[in-house]
Amino acid sequence: MLRIADGHPGAVLRRESSPFGDRVILPVGLVALYWCHQYKDLIDKHNIFQRPGGDPNMGFMKPNGWHKLTHRTASDYRIGNLFTGDDAKALHRTISHAVNNISDMPAQKITYADSKKTVFEVNKKTVRAKDSIFLDLQTLEQWGEFSLPESTWMAFNRYACWIEPVLVSEWVKTMAGYSGNAEYASLENQFRLYQALNWLEPKRTTTEVRYRFEQLKKQSPNSELIQCVWSAKSLKKNYDIDHSMPFARWPNNDLWNLLPTDSQINNKKSDKLPTEYKLKSSKERIQHWWQEAWLENSDDSHQRFFAEANIALPGLSSDNSSVDDLFDALVMQRGRLREMQQLREW
Repeated sequence: MLRIADGHPGAVLRRESSPFGDRVILPVGLVALYWCHQYKDLIDKHNIFQRPGGDPNMGFMKPNGWHKLTHRTASDYRIGNLFTGDDAKALHRTISHAVNNISDMPAQKITYADSKKTVFEVNKKTVRAKDSIFLDLQTLEQWGEFSLPESTWMAFNRYACWIEPVLVSEWVKTMAGYSGNAEYASLENQFRLYQALNWLEPKRTTTEVRYRFEQLKKQSPNSELIQCVWSAKSLKKNYDIDHSMPFARWPNNDLWNLLPTDSQINNKKSDKLPTEYKLKSSKERIQHWWQEAWLENSDDSHQRFFAEANIALPGLSSDNSSVDDLFDALVMQRGRLREMQQLREW
């Protein structure tokens, strides 16, 4: 939940009032996908027991679901990825099994102090396994809804960088106490448990976007596309691919966030946040890049582009396909990062 709140503010379907306070509604399929993403490497790669006793199998790990995807990695379980054939059917079932597990266990067992009132609520739906699944917000809405207090969501959203170390530390202590993880009982070996949880931190990468830029440059060497989005300078040899929202402050490698820039300009910008004026004055060039690089290319890149944007940026509907609405959401996210992290501006 912490990772969803930190990285996917656009995942909120709506907000509701209740006698116990306002609540945020998310797709429970997204929560289940993150659940599987979190457990994937811990179980299949590192063989770390996630429960007491001698049985490593968890309730959501079924023969027709989880165990048919052992050849997959955690990074496959990300927004914008497509699964087909037997893998798609297995992933459908894996998400369904995870939704059931979440609904029956943590959603039922986590309550307010001195109360039987649950913190989280699940309204689940049955989803039939199909031979194709594209991981976007619309797909993950099929499994139903997950509800949590807005105050919890806002705390996760604003203070993720302080909350996460506490959660990880507590998780390591718990795992080290399981009999199946006896090798990690000593403090000097517990660093390996911390390392196993590092999968969530994305690595800065621009390789895919740089390759696309080179393709377009060869196709149209004199095109106005070959411009720095921030300065309109012509880009010939020395260029960088910039994270418009600084990666060091908000790790995000989505297609919409990666833009071609002049190397000197990018060095000046560094890890600073573009001002609202700078961002808006670059709107035409940014949108031109989006259109040429991704939206007029193939259906796959078009679909992935909006799947990533619609869940990462606030205020967008799950079926949004408007670059103007996307840009407005980008401006909004810029303001949120400025407010929450007090970033230096450029």
